[in-house]
Amino acid sequence: MKKHLILVGPPGSGKDTHGKILSQKIGIPLISSGEVLRDEIANRTEIGIRFESLINKGLLVSDDVMETFFEKILFKYDLSKGFILNGFPRTVSQAEFINRYLFEHNVCIDCVLNIAVSDDEIIKRLSGRRTCKKCGAVYNIYYYRSKVDSVCDLCGGELYQRDDDREDIVKDRTKIYIKNTFPLIEYYGKKSLLCEINGNGIIDEVSKRIVEAVND
Repeated sequence: MKKHLILVGPPGSGKDTHGKILSQKIGIPLISSGEVLRDEIANRTEIGIRFESLINKGLLVSDDVMETFFEKILFKYDLSKGFILNGFPRTVSQAEFINRYLFEHNVCIDCVLNIAVSDDEIIKRLSGRRTCKKCGAVYNIYYYRSKVDSVCDLCGGELYQRDDDREDIVKDRTKIYIKNTFPLIEYYGKKSLLCEINGNGIIDEVSKRIVEAVND
């Protein structure tokens, strides 16, 4: 299925999880800004170190830096075969950049899926998240606790809370999203590309809603 899709939604809405599921179900690549940025940070590249400093403070990377960086990422894909963009664009400026870039490559967006989740749910999902330092497994103190506090069930590694998952940072990230990214929803709504998805509920339920929306 050659679909050209964008996933948007607040931090904690499950874009990474649902992007991967959707990618597998319809057979097109997921291009995730978060994953790409984490690779840059892990490899301690110059831009990765710059990204890390901003992310740990709950701040967004500037439009010009993201656009230049993402242009290099998009160049690696045959966009005509379909894609799911996750985490980019996040602002109207970035959306206009994507429009220009795709136009130059004879591609246009089919649908923008907005995964909507309540603020209270977002805070629980993110501030309650704990990650294993050793294997990267993810738990949640509200929904999916490890059998022993602070110990990974899979490898026995130590569980920790990421800096950007602290409740104060989560609230700041939500405010930044509303200020910078919510206008993006209005932007795509005016272009009749926006599809609202109820992101509350268990993963299987939300995934089913997304797949149905894409098929429609």
